[in-house]
Amino acid sequence: MSRAKEQKEFLQSQGLTQSNQTILAADASFRTYYRIQKDGKSWVLMDAPPAKESTQEFIAIAKYLRGIGINAPQIFGEDAENGFLLIEDFGDQKFSTILEISNHEEEHRLYGAAISLLLALQNSSPPSWLPRYTTEILMEEVGLFINWFWPMAKLSPITTSALKEYREAWKNVLATTDTLGNVVVLRDFHVDNLMWITNRTGPKQIGILDFQDALSGSPIYDLVSLLEDVRRDVRKDLVHDLKNQYLASCKLAPDEFEYVYAALSAQRNTKILGIFTRLWRRDGKSQYLELLPRTWRLLDHSLKNPALSTLQKWFGEHFPQSTRALRHSGTL
Repeated sequence: MSRAKEQKEFLQSQGLTQSNQTILAADASFRTYYRIQKDGKSWVLMDAPPAKESTQEFIAIAKYLRGIGINAPQIFGEDAENGFLLIEDFGDQKFSTILEISNHEEEHRLYGAAISLLLALQNSSPPSWLPRYTTEILMEEVGLFINWFWPMAKLSPITTSALKEYREAWKNVLATTDTLGNVVVLRDFHVDNLMWITNRTGPKQIGILDFQDALSGSPIYDLVSLLEDVRRDVRKDLVHDLKNQYLASCKLAPDEFEYVYAALSAQRNTKILGIFTRLWRRDGKSQYLELLPRTWRLLDHSLKNPALSTLQKWFGEHFPQSTRALRHSGTL
């Protein structure tokens, strides 16, 4: 049966045979989203091909988030076998869209609300069934840089000695990030995945999207995702204020906070360099190459933390500014 026919049958099972359908977005995964409208009401259809994606994680984590008062989409219908979900439509007020036309005061208000939401989320213990964001997983993720970015920039495999130095440097850095209490880490907590809901109050004014890959790990990770955003520049003074807002509520020691923040920023941006290269080469999504220069800038900044000096030396030796272009990409 074709995908279109499966989708049609799912909508029929939900009583939406005569509905209007508009594509909303496809993200960095294989999922696609559609707005479904009928009789003045609106829903979102998630199309997650089961050979590539699973809806079970989304369902479980949405249920958990809603249970602790966080505004994840309500799920109205599901077909896990064929990879369809009918979920709540949060509208069109995405944070990233609002920020395009916002002044500094409005920008501060939106980001401040996101920090408050993050702190509310982290006040609840993660569910026992949620996997840990272990050092091993963090190491696998920085391996994406070696597997994808290195060969596209160097046109040759990494040497044994360079790989050994890379892994040892990361192990030393990441081993000391696992010292804080575990919380739910959404892993893609940034303004493209936050929606402003005008008719609600408190934390529920913000709708959360794209959380199906959540794990249990460091509370600093999602803060890094929000403030070290590869999709948009966040003003330095705003980052400073938002860090202070977060620190005032979570009671971490400033030195420990800054180290873990820098380490996870470096890890995340190194991973992203690999992921965006893979999206280009494997999936034909060349638009992500436009984000590589900002990702490098964020990585360079995080590597300035003295505790990351070994990693800074490694990147300086193997990827000075003049050697960061992906061959044949034509964008860098």
